[in-house]
Amino acid sequence: IRESNKTKEVKCSFGVSPCARWAPNETCTSFERGAEGGMSNDCNNYYAYSDLFADTRKWALEEWIDYIVPQCYTNLDKGYADIVSWWSKTLKGSNTKLYIGQGIYRVSREGNWSNSDEIPNQLLYNQTVENVMGTVFFTFKTFLESNEALDETKVKLKKMWTKEVPDEE
Repeated sequence: IRESNKTKEVKCSFGVSPCARWAPNETCTSFERGAEGGMSNDCNNYYAYSDLFADTRKWALEEWIDYIVPQCYTNLDKGYADIVSWWSKTLKGSNTKLYIGQGIYRVSREGNWSNSDEIPNQLLYNQTVENVMGTVFFTFKTFLESNEALDETKVKLKKMWTKEVPDEE
């Protein structure tokens, strides 16, 4: 595929959307979960490398994939910023594109995602981080659903992405 992409107009990109956290750093010695270059998060999180035996960091750094979309389905103040920042720093200088997976499906009046500013604030944060090429929402069907917090979020997103067309004079 890579060779045909160089010679044809049609492009094919290959990527993955792993769980957001790659591996804890080497200070995490419980059950040999820690890895050099890992994230400075709690040892008890769910990790692609330690739990799924998927070395997504290597795939991205070796450029075996064209893009990666870590599933950052957590609150901005509960690790989201750390995850996005870690992936950005990790992929600096790599040709692997970094898109961030947004958990819009979590927005509702129940639970901890009742703040209709959560997703817009995450997107604003993404704009401050080097190497973030865009966002991918999970799941599209959520945009067809309705609840008070989600409806407010969709209005805010539309305002973020829509510009008024100036009147012609």
